[in-house]
Amino acid sequence: MDSIIVISSDDEASDEVTVPKFTATLYPTRRDSDVQSPSPTPKRRKVRDECSNDESEPSIKRRHALKHEDYTVAWICALAIEMAAARAVLDEIHDTLPKDRNDSNSYVLGGIRQHNVVIACLPIGQDGLVKAADVAANLHRTFKCIDIALMVGIGGGAPKIADLRLGDVVVGTRIMQSDLGKYVHDEFQRKAYPRPLPSKLGTLVTSLRSKLELDVSRLPTIMIDKFGKYRDFCRPNLEDRLFRETYRHSSGTSTCDKCDFSQQVPRSKRISKDPKVHYGAIASASHLMKDATKRDAIGKELQVMCFEMEAAGIVDTLPCLVIRGISDYSDSHKNDDWQKYAAATAASYARELLEEYRCRMPVASRRERDVPTGDTQASIKKRFLEQLAFDDMKVREKTIEEAQADTCRWITEHESYKAWLDVTQLPKHRGFLWIRGKPGAGKSTIMKFAFSNFKPPDGKRGISLSFFFNARGTYLQKSVVGMYRSLLYRLLQKSMGLPMNLEQLHDIGPRQTERLALVTLKDIFRTAVLSLGKRSLTCFIDALDESDEQQIIEMVQYFEDLADSSFQKGINFRVCFSSRHYPYIEIRRGERVILEDLLQHKLDLTRYVNNRLRINDPSLKETMQLKILEKAGGVFLWVKLVVDILNRENSRGGMALQRRLAEIPDDLSKLFGDILKRDQSDRSDGENLELLLCLLWILFAKQPLSPQEFDHALWSGLYQEQFIDEDLPDTPARYRNGSIERLIISSSKGLAELTRSETPTVQFMHESVRDFLLKDKGLSLLWPDLGYDSSDRDSLCQERLRSCCHAYLQHHRVQAIINEASTEGDRPNAMEEEFPFLEYVSQQALHHANAAALVVPQDTFVSQFFDLQGVKAMNLFQRYKARQYNLHTPALYVLADQGLDQLVRSRMKTETPKEVPGERFRHPFFAALVNGHKDTVAALLGLPSADFEGRDITRGLKCRKDSKEFKGRTPLSWAAQTGRCEIVKALLQNGASPNETDGEGCSPFFRAFYHDHESILRLLIDNGAELESYGTEALNFASYKGHEDFARFLIKKGAALEVPEGRLPRKPFYDPPWRHDLTAPLHIASHYGHDAIARLLIDEGGGSVDVRNIERQTPLMFAAAAGHEASVWLLVDRGADVHARDNPGRTTLMYASKAGREAVVRYLIDKGADVNARDSNGSTALIKASGIGCGDEATARLLLESGADVNLKDKFGSTALSNASKFRHGAVWWLLVTKGASNSA
Repeated sequence: MDSIIVISSDDEASDEVTVPKFTATLYPTRRDSDVQSPSPTPKRRKVRDECSNDESEPSIKRRHALKHEDYTVAWICALAIEMAAARAVLDEIHDTLPKDRNDSNSYVLGGIRQHNVVIACLPIGQDGLVKAADVAANLHRTFKCIDIALMVGIGGGAPKIADLRLGDVVVGTRIMQSDLGKYVHDEFQRKAYPRPLPSKLGTLVTSLRSKLELDVSRLPTIMIDKFGKYRDFCRPNLEDRLFRETYRHSSGTSTCDKCDFSQQVPRSKRISKDPKVHYGAIASASHLMKDATKRDAIGKELQVMCFEMEAAGIVDTLPCLVIRGISDYSDSHKNDDWQKYAAATAASYARELLEEYRCRMPVASRRERDVPTGDTQASIKKRFLEQLAFDDMKVREKTIEEAQADTCRWITEHESYKAWLDVTQLPKHRGFLWIRGKPGAGKSTIMKFAFSNFKPPDGKRGISLSFFFNARGTYLQKSVVGMYRSLLYRLLQKSMGLPMNLEQLHDIGPRQTERLALVTLKDIFRTAVLSLGKRSLTCFIDALDESDEQQIIEMVQYFEDLADSSFQKGINFRVCFSSRHYPYIEIRRGERVILEDLLQHKLDLTRYVNNRLRINDPSLKETMQLKILEKAGGVFLWVKLVVDILNRENSRGGMALQRRLAEIPDDLSKLFGDILKRDQSDRSDGENLELLLCLLWILFAKQPLSPQEFDHALWSGLYQEQFIDEDLPDTPARYRNGSIERLIISSSKGLAELTRSETPTVQFMHESVRDFLLKDKGLSLLWPDLGYDSSDRDSLCQERLRSCCHAYLQHHRVQAIINEASTEGDRPNAMEEEFPFLEYVSQQALHHANAAALVVPQDTFVSQFFDLQGVKAMNLFQRYKARQYNLHTPALYVLADQGLDQLVRSRMKTETPKEVPGERFRHPFFAALVNGHKDTVAALLGLPSADFEGRDITRGLKCRKDSKEFKGRTPLSWAAQTGRCEIVKALLQNGASPNETDGEGCSPFFRAFYHDHESILRLLIDNGAELESYGTEALNFASYKGHEDFARFLIKKGAALEVPEGRLPRKPFYDPPWRHDLTAPLHIASHYGHDAIARLLIDEGGGSVDVRNIERQTPLMFAAAAGHEASVWLLVDRGADVHARDNPGRTTLMYASKAGREAVVRYLIDKGADVNARDSNGSTALIKASGIGCGDEATARLLLESGADVNLKDKFGSTALSNASKFRHGAVWWLLVTKGASNSA
């Protein structure tokens, strides 16, 4: 008979029957059998089948047209339903705009949050790669400011690669064109190559993915908000069926109603019906994939999760992110039932992605309410400037001597320099000029002169910036990070009105001053340069050779790309580099100046000698000048040093100037040796030691020393050898009267100097001095008896500095001032002034010891350091109390926290790593791990390095971010929990017990199985982990996950298959992912449909097929309730009792009937199940089938046809009919009425 559809909110009744209330559901399930009743006056409501285009739709605002350049997000679809889904997730729809005359696309324009989106769709009936490429090209013609592009729609899944379900979303991390290739001897050879994501989109996907690891996805909420009112786009009330790849669809019907359901692939049932998001490769081809065998073959070969037909045509034209909702399984059973729902889930994920994205938007496209006020913009830029700034940004430039009068002027007249400034020659050199020369040739002086005298081509509007790398300076003074920060600081300072991406600046938090990412700096600098418009920008970057070579290679490439982009936008952007002769770094285009080849440079040297050489005899001066220039080889520093030497000789009488000049080596490195060795035999031991200490402190100090620190550092070494008084120097007075500066010059023989900065430090006059001492083995030439000619040189030098620190720390006045300080770490006011070296000693002495420990044992010193209140001294200079140590903290913890791997190895011979309750990270292992000390972690594990069995044991760790996982753990329980197999193995090899318990009473075995780390469980068991406590739970996990091999392994190792007789299952203190009534592995395997595990447990494990839980439920009951037909057949075949009852007397048939499992009900009846059996409450299978949570008409009909009594009552007086009425099961209610159910029964 005809059914009558009712959607109502009113109670209706008749004299004979009670008609229930019916309410239409909005999300997320669309029930095709919803709400049927015999109401004579049905109430109807219009339900849209597709997302309406009605402009009056209340949830989507209407907005007038914007400009083409306002649209930054492209959204491309292939089908009308995909475009409808895209429209549904918009916040507002915009009026249309004119198109390019060659553009045949039609567009929907709208907004999502702060983004303006243009949606395009392929023409109806015209799909495939070529047409998709046309649509992308047309879109780019009309909308030229697209920042990111998305290809959003439906696709076919590859279920063997991932656990995909219909409606899940696949995000394409790479695209593979699967039909590219050729036929060779009738065999197709595939030539697919990956098209990876553009970095901007890859970063965006990673950002959202990492966020969802910690937070709940908004995808289900978006589905409710945006598709709740569109019934056809909600989840269908259909079975999600996946058939075996060898089973083809029954022909003659579009649905699978006539297919053999026994050919389905058993899969575990998901608890939630919310769609899941997967990340992986997507295959794109010009034909539809409808063959399961080919699907699996290509999926395995290319490792793709999804198949579709458009992406490969788009990505080369418009780089984009492909997002696909799974609407079928790419097999012959493909149909349209799930397409709209899949389109909706894909669109919802795309919206969530855009909510996460903060794109570069033109000023015109920002909504008025989103544009920061002038004050806000200024404050953001000001804060950003404060973060960019660092100490002594210009210190190297200030230290470089000014050019001698009338020198360096030639650079501005040089042909290459003029060509560099010539706008008409920009296409040739793209704004690059590179000045090269030998070490000491005077490149930095020339660069300083060129920058100081540079006049921008556009006058005062032009901007000029400089950065001088300083290898003797701090990290920021010698790194490309420091360079970008300095250039950005000066650029923004000189152009505060420059348009900037304020959102990008705003995202940089106040605590990121020292952690500004290189990629962020480069992005902001690029944005700033490309926003200059008609203003010119010229950058002078000196001494590239004084930074890391790999960083410089990448920096030069970055500037080349930036120069190309600037040229294309008509921006006048220039860069002048200077460096030594780099053998591996070159620019594609640019002007070049080689100093040694230039007559003008030689003339500069002539002028310098003529002005500085103090010889009164004109003839002798001319002769000496010619010889100096002949030997100099164009190296200015050599000339400067030689002129100084000759002037000193001349001041003493100058009887043998020519002979002295002849003795001076013409090589700069040998000249340094000559300066340092001269008169060595005439110097006292104290003077020689002073020279050695001076050189070593400048070479090997952990950070450049201040003049006050240098003064006390030299004193400590000389005091230790009893070459000086025991009284500490009065450093404040010595600094004021210039004594320290004279000490620096005298002790270094003129090769060291003070930097000219607000906080001066001691450094060599030129980087080539360091090269002489280390690369050219100058130290061993000067002190051949100290072992500096061997590979142990650096360790021996570090040992010398360590002994200086030790002597300083031992001094009675130093010990007294430490004693005077409070235990809370408050230091006396006079400490820093009177003891300027104490902070360095307290923080760095152990580091020098660690470097020396490779050659010289440090056990005695380490013990004395802690005995001499070294820890208290460390605390005195620690700003944050949380980072201060307890005074009685074991030495091993402090050493691990400081990352002193060699000292840790030595200390572990007498001290065992153990928990330190009062300390910040509680265990030496975690202290080393959090601080990123890889070598120290290896030392604590007893490994020679962090590479163990070919892998980095600390790979993937986010150090401080992951530290929250350490709480209450031992190293072994943490490693087991986090899946660190190499660390687990190393700990076990180093003596850790597999049966230890951590601070929460858990064993490593428990941590591993609870977090599903099978390989670690195997490792723990093989190393003696007991199975008695958690063996059954581990087998439960294997059964839950469907891991057959691991289940077999556990069974062989003796894991119990059920809770022993007479022992109640202990209440777990954790929350397992399965239901708490599933207490035996066979319960779980049956409930989740893991037939192979169930077969293994019964056949190989010897477990009882009718094992009971505390409620006396059997595995067959769970399998029947879950509807796993194959599991039901297996259990019955192995002897399961179909008549078994649980504690309340319920039968397996009742479970299947209540869950609406028609096929299982039929099978159980065929096996003799009693359809009229009653439980302890008198309820029957039919009463349960009509009750809460069921209402399946087919199941009720089957029970009735099999002899179920329609009018039986339970002990509460309920019948099947009253249940159907009470719980609004209209179809079942009508069926019962037609089968003779009586309301008065």
